[in-house]
Amino acid sequence: MLNVGDSGKLGKNDVLFRNSEDNVRIPMDENLFNEGKKAFEEKGGIIIQDVDGDMYLDARNADAATINEHTIIFRSGSPPTLSEFHEELIHVSQFEQGLVSSITLVKCEIEAKELLIKNQKTYGITNSENAKTKQQLEELLNLYAKEILD
Repeated sequence: MLNVGDSGKLGKNDVLFRNSEDNVRIPMDENLFNEGKKAFEEKGGIIIQDVDGDMYLDARNADAATINEHTIIFRSGSPPTLSEFHEELIHVSQFEQGLVSSITLVKCEIEAKELLIKNQKTYGITNSENAKTKQQLEELLNLYAKEILD
Protein backbone atom coordinates (compact mmCIF):
# COMPACT_ATOMS: atom_id res chain seq x y z
CA MET A 1 0.00 0.00 0.00
CA LEU A 2 1.15 3.52 -0.64
CA ASN A 3 2.50 5.55 2.24
CA VAL A 4 1.25 9.09 1.71
CA GLY A 5 2.39 10.56 5.02
CA ASP A 6 0.42 12.35 7.72
CA SER A 7 -1.12 14.94 5.42
CA GLY A 8 -2.62 12.38 3.06
CA LYS A 9 -0.74 14.11 0.24
CA LEU A 10 2.14 12.67 -1.70
CA GLY A 11 5.51 14.13 -0.81
CA LYS A 12 8.87 14.10 -2.55
CA ASN A 13 10.27 11.56 -0.07
CA ASP A 14 7.46 9.03 -0.39
CA VAL A 15 8.39 5.66 -1.84
CA LEU A 16 6.28 2.78 -3.08
CA PHE A 17 5.02 0.33 -0.49
CA ARG A 18 3.02 -2.84 -0.41
CA ASN A 19 1.10 -3.43 2.82
CA SER A 20 -0.59 -6.55 4.13
CA GLU A 21 -3.62 -5.92 6.34
CA ASP A 22 -4.15 -9.53 7.33
CA ASN A 23 -1.70 -11.99 8.77
CA VAL A 24 -2.13 -14.59 6.05
CA ARG A 25 1.02 -14.54 3.97
CA ILE A 26 2.10 -17.39 1.76
CA PRO A 27 5.81 -16.96 1.03
CA MET A 28 7.01 -17.80 -2.45
CA ASP A 29 9.16 -20.86 -3.00
CA GLU A 30 12.56 -20.17 -1.44
CA ASN A 31 14.51 -21.54 -4.41
CA LEU A 32 12.52 -19.36 -6.81
CA PHE A 33 13.12 -16.34 -4.58
CA ASN A 34 16.85 -17.06 -4.42
CA GLU A 35 17.00 -17.30 -8.23
CA GLY A 36 15.18 -14.00 -8.63
CA LYS A 37 17.30 -12.34 -5.96
CA LYS A 38 20.49 -13.56 -7.62
CA ALA A 39 19.36 -12.24 -11.02
CA PHE A 40 18.49 -8.85 -9.51
CA GLU A 41 21.82 -8.65 -7.69
CA GLU A 42 23.75 -9.61 -10.85
CA LYS A 43 22.25 -6.50 -12.47
CA GLY A 44 23.60 -4.37 -9.61
CA GLY A 45 20.53 -4.49 -7.39
CA ILE A 46 20.40 -4.93 -3.64
CA ILE A 47 17.71 -6.80 -1.74
CA ILE A 48 17.66 -5.98 1.95
CA GLN A 49 16.20 -8.59 4.29
CA ASP A 50 17.43 -7.89 7.79
CA VAL A 51 16.45 -6.34 11.12
CA ASP A 52 17.13 -2.81 9.89
CA GLY A 53 14.92 -3.45 6.88
CA ASP A 54 12.18 -4.79 9.15
CA MET A 55 12.38 -1.64 11.26
CA TYR A 56 12.08 0.50 8.12
CA LEU A 57 9.05 -1.48 6.95
CA ASP A 58 7.48 -1.42 10.43
CA ALA A 59 7.75 2.38 10.52
CA ARG A 60 5.81 2.50 7.25
CA ASN A 61 3.38 -0.34 7.99
CA ALA A 62 4.59 -2.15 4.88
CA ASP A 63 5.67 -5.68 3.96
CA ALA A 64 7.97 -4.55 1.14
CA ALA A 65 9.35 -1.33 -0.29
CA THR A 66 11.14 -0.22 -3.42
CA ILE A 67 13.51 2.61 -2.59
CA ASN A 68 14.95 3.19 -6.07
CA GLU A 69 15.89 1.23 -9.21
CA HIS A 70 18.61 -0.60 -7.25
CA THR A 71 17.12 -1.24 -3.79
CA ILE A 72 14.24 -3.39 -2.57
CA ILE A 73 13.43 -4.18 1.05
CA PHE A 74 11.58 -7.37 2.02
CA ARG A 75 10.81 -8.63 5.50
CA SER A 76 13.41 -10.96 7.00
CA GLY A 77 12.71 -14.51 8.12
CA SER A 78 11.09 -15.85 4.97
CA PRO A 79 10.79 -15.09 1.27
CA PRO A 80 8.21 -12.50 0.20
CA THR A 81 4.92 -13.54 -1.36
CA LEU A 82 4.84 -13.85 -5.14
CA SER A 83 2.78 -10.65 -5.31
CA GLU A 84 5.25 -8.72 -3.16
CA PHE A 85 8.21 -9.95 -5.20
CA HIS A 86 6.73 -9.16 -8.60
CA GLU A 87 5.22 -5.84 -7.52
CA GLU A 88 8.58 -4.60 -6.26
CA LEU A 89 10.22 -5.64 -9.55
CA ILE A 90 7.53 -3.67 -11.39
CA HIS A 91 8.41 -0.64 -9.24
CA VAL A 92 12.11 -1.11 -10.04
CA SER A 93 11.19 -0.96 -13.73
CA GLN A 94 9.13 2.18 -13.10
CA PHE A 95 12.13 3.83 -11.43
CA GLU A 96 14.38 2.78 -14.34
CA GLN A 97 11.97 4.36 -16.80
CA GLY A 98 11.89 7.61 -14.82
CA LEU A 99 8.19 7.24 -14.08
CA VAL A 100 8.44 7.73 -10.32
CA SER A 101 8.04 11.19 -8.88
CA SER A 102 5.89 12.58 -6.09
CA ILE A 103 3.24 13.33 -8.70
CA THR A 104 3.11 9.84 -10.17
CA LEU A 105 3.38 7.59 -7.09
CA VAL A 106 -0.29 6.64 -6.97
CA LYS A 107 -0.32 6.05 -10.71
CA CYS A 108 2.73 3.78 -10.38
CA GLU A 109 1.00 1.82 -7.61
CA ILE A 110 -2.13 1.47 -9.75
CA GLU A 111 -0.09 0.29 -12.74
CA ALA A 112 1.75 -2.26 -10.61
CA LYS A 113 -1.49 -3.66 -9.16
CA GLU A 114 -3.05 -3.87 -12.63
CA LEU A 115 -0.01 -5.75 -13.95
CA LEU A 116 -0.11 -8.18 -11.00
CA ILE A 117 -3.79 -8.90 -11.62
CA LYS A 118 -3.28 -9.27 -15.38
CA ASN A 119 -0.31 -11.63 -14.88
CA GLN A 120 -1.70 -13.63 -11.97
CA LYS A 121 -1.31 -16.97 -13.72
CA THR A 122 2.06 -16.11 -15.29
CA TYR A 123 3.49 -15.14 -11.89
CA GLY A 124 1.78 -18.03 -10.08
CA ILE A 125 -0.06 -15.70 -7.69
CA THR A 126 -2.75 -17.37 -5.59
CA ASN A 127 -6.40 -16.38 -5.80
CA SER A 128 -6.32 -15.02 -2.23
CA GLU A 129 -3.28 -12.83 -2.99
CA ASN A 130 -4.96 -11.67 -6.19
CA ALA A 131 -8.17 -10.77 -4.33
CA LYS A 132 -6.11 -8.71 -1.89
CA THR A 133 -4.37 -6.96 -4.80
CA LYS A 134 -7.78 -6.16 -6.35
CA GLN A 135 -8.92 -4.65 -3.05
CA GLN A 136 -5.76 -2.55 -2.83
CA LEU A 137 -6.26 -1.43 -6.45
CA GLU A 138 -9.78 -0.25 -5.63
CA GLU A 139 -8.45 1.76 -2.66
CA LEU A 140 -5.74 3.31 -4.84
CA LEU A 141 -8.22 4.23 -7.58
CA ASN A 142 -10.33 5.99 -4.94
CA LEU A 143 -7.24 7.80 -3.61
CA TYR A 144 -6.26 8.81 -7.14
CA ALA A 145 -9.74 10.17 -7.86
CA LYS A 146 -9.58 12.16 -4.62
CA GLU A 147 -6.10 13.54 -5.50
CA ILE A 148 -7.41 14.70 -8.88
CA LEU A 149 -10.40 16.46 -7.28
CA ASP A 150 -8.31 18.21 -4.59
